[in-house]
Amino acid sequence: MKLVKEPPQERRGIDYLVAIFYAATPAMQQYQFDEVLKLADEIAPNWAFRESGISPHFQLCYGNEVGIRIELTPTEELGARNKGGMCVSLPGTCWWIQDSAQSALTVLRLSMIEGFKHFSRIDFMNTELEPEWDAYRMRQAVNDGEIWVKGTTRFRDYWDRDSDGEPTNGMTLYWNSARSEKQSRSYDKAADAKWEVPAVRDETQVRGRWAHAHGVDLLKGLRKAHGSAEMVEEVDRQTCSALLQHLEYWTLNGTSPKTDKNWKRKANPADWYAKRIGKHCAPIQKAPKPLQDLETTVDYGVQQYGRHMYRWCIENSRRNGICMTESVSHLVMRMQSRLKDEDMEWLLDQSTAKEKAAIKKELRASADAVARAQELGWWPE
Repeated sequence: MKLVKEPPQERRGIDYLVAIFYAATPAMQQYQFDEVLKLADEIAPNWAFRESGISPHFQLCYGNEVGIRIELTPTEELGARNKGGMCVSLPGTCWWIQDSAQSALTVLRLSMIEGFKHFSRIDFMNTELEPEWDAYRMRQAVNDGEIWVKGTTRFRDYWDRDSDGEPTNGMTLYWNSARSEKQSRSYDKAADAKWEVPAVRDETQVRGRWAHAHGVDLLKGLRKAHGSAEMVEEVDRQTCSALLQHLEYWTLNGTSPKTDKNWKRKANPADWYAKRIGKHCAPIQKAPKPLQDLETTVDYGVQQYGRHMYRWCIENSRRNGICMTESVSHLVMRMQSRLKDEDMEWLLDQSTAKEKAAIKKELRASADAVARAQELGWWPE
């Protein structure tokens, strides 16, 4: 395959993807690495990986000329940051050299590799040729107070310029901060890609909890899909949802977001943007904290509160004249009483009806015992 620039085309879907994996053993990490190499070779055959650059989060970095990047920290590196972790980045080239069905399958196959945790970044984009509203018209309308993007507070326009101060790749409208978990942009794709036909690209980049939420929803739809056609529709739906949720232009109708907090009462979604992207979709809810897996969450808890819990067990043993084992069981009982309704799914998973009834009875008794102990002053609330 000869690496070439993207040809002029209308396209919608994923434009960048970062997947996170974790492995407990060297063998599992080697399996993950081999599976990613196999998938990369199917996307772009015969492009070898070599050590490439450095990473602030992982010890080893590999990349190829297509732009696929693999970062990892070996499981043997005790005390190292992200020990056993692996980060796989698939840039825009990987997505436009595949057709829509292959792209959807790539997302699904990546998530099916054992040890996959979540997506930490997803870029959704839509490219339109010969647009009714190009980036320059959009910028002018924003500066004139005619349009604004719903849910945003920051806007800036930017050109890359050469040493003489002349623009080199067209103009970009940025919405939200680069440090935000969601940043969107609309830009002159024709100038950026050196196309002769006019084009505009709308793109939203979600990271952290937003990427986690969109990734979960996307994978749920892909796993339910029957055949490649439905998988393509699911990617298109998720793209439409992300662009309308994080980059929806509204016509202001005389109001201003900078001076009126209730500006949306007079404003309406821009017709030209709805025509470009599609109908409004139900918004995605941001993923709750923490995004870390259970082991990481417990590790954080032990680091912060472990010494205090251990001291409580010691002092509770001395104060009440009980052994350390019984004191620890009291602490576990208090933790058990903190379970919420959403914890019942994993707690009662694979239990029979009789076992579920017994577990619920035990939980009620535990909560009652904790309440009585607090009333008598044995344990503080």
